[in-house]
Amino acid sequence: MAAQSVRASDELPSGFSLELVAQDLNYPVDMAFAPPPDNRTFYVEFRTGNVRVIQDGAVVSEPWVTIPELAIAECCQGLLGIELDPDFIESGYVYLFYTQVHPSSLNGVRNRIVRYTDVNGRGTDGVVLLDDLPANETHNGGSIRFAPDGTLMIWAGNIERDGDSGSQDLRTLNGKILRINADGSIPADNPFLTTPQARPEIFSFGHRNGFGLVPDRITTGPLRAYETENGPFRRDELNLVYAGLNYGWNELSNYYPDIQTENSQQPLWIWNRKTEPEPMAPTQVEQYDGNAYPLSLRGSLFVGQYHRSSGATPNRSVIRRIVVDASGNSVVSESRFLNGFLPPALSRNVIAVRQAPDGLLYFTVVNAIANTDQKGELYRILLTQQGLLNAIVASDSEHPLGEVIISLRRKAKIL
Repeated sequence: MAAQSVRASDELPSGFSLELVAQDLNYPVDMAFAPPPDNRTFYVEFRTGNVRVIQDGAVVSEPWVTIPELAIAECCQGLLGIELDPDFIESGYVYLFYTQVHPSSLNGVRNRIVRYTDVNGRGTDGVVLLDDLPANETHNGGSIRFAPDGTLMIWAGNIERDGDSGSQDLRTLNGKILRINADGSIPADNPFLTTPQARPEIFSFGHRNGFGLVPDRITTGPLRAYETENGPFRRDELNLVYAGLNYGWNELSNYYPDIQTENSQQPLWIWNRKTEPEPMAPTQVEQYDGNAYPLSLRGSLFVGQYHRSSGATPNRSVIRRIVVDASGNSVVSESRFLNGFLPPALSRNVIAVRQAPDGLLYFTVVNAIANTDQKGELYRILLTQQGLLNAIVASDSEHPLGEVIISLRRKAKIL
């Protein structure tokens, strides 16, 4: 379908508007963008196993690839994540995270990281990079993202709601952030490479489950990533993940300044009944480093919210903005950036949030997981002309909007 405008209102900050990119999608839980001159948008269908492509404003009728023997149960099994190779134009590589039926594996299912190659607009030659990741009906994680150094980071869930699932056990891969090379080999600087009996893929441990992972692309220094983590009893976290650190689960959850596990890290931010009256359930997180919006947004973290209804409050589409300081180590402010723009009857939740090569933020909304209606939509956030003019007033010639801002500034002077 052709993109169409969605009304601008107090649901977004002044100067921004929404555009509907595609509708009637089948539960789109993640997406990735091919760079110019390709410009295709890839997205995954959670429960069908289809990877689909949006090209020239329309969804291609045939799936790019369909995952065989996809496992589907409760909330968290299925086709979970997608990432494109940093050199996609040359390699054509597309990386997928999915749950597959496999009777000989633990719980009869397994999670896998598989690389496909784009050939004539179809996915071919699947190569398994990481196999037999622990899986279960729930808490499988699923985010996969390339770091600035070219390694692939993976959110592997703890595969249980509660209890001792192995998150503290370095011999297992569940409840961990993992890191591998693009060919599936192990990076030479992974923190547990020489630790006896530890799995060398582990980057950090002590995690519960989450849907959001984004390596830090802005600050310099050691590799690190931001991740969203769903805690028990509405105790959700944003963590800043470093190599080798323990993030506490299942020994602690949320911020306890007087309690430390060995080599542990406290959350960067927490959402609980005090900070957020309604259930939060963060989904994907994106770090904005593009040039399409005002400089003030650069470095901000945008977090989708699976906004479960509570009493008379319906599910609504919410994206939260977290402003961090220049070091990226502490939160300056946290607020709603997108605030419930869909009518209550649609009951949509934000799942995927990603920055496209054009610098715009795109996001998907879907129905509640338990709902039999699996429809979803893809939107993008635009900067209006008024927003551009507002940015001009607050900027100088070095503003990251570059030539567009400078050109508009000159036109404004003429006017």
